[in-house]
Amino acid sequence: MKISKVLWRKAGAFTIGIVGLVAIQSGLKWTFPEAMLFDFLRYTLVGLWGLYVAPLVFVKLKLYASDKTHSASIDNTISG
Repeated sequence: MKISKVLWRKAGAFTIGIVGLVAIQSGLKWTFPEAMLFDFLRYTLVGLWGLYVAPLVFVKLKLYASDKTHSASIDNTISG
């Protein structure tokens, strides 16, 4: 994933990331019962959001370029 240098794209990604994080953490805390197992599950989902789902959302919304797009442009530069 290639992070954009454009400020509005960074601000959009930041906003989406924080809103998703707060929604998962607070929403599931309100939904799940008070038990250590559910705390573990909630923070596992928060981690998955930050490491996998949020970056995927950023690429799908074209806030960031995917590695495939970036590596293809590098290959074209090297070969051409």
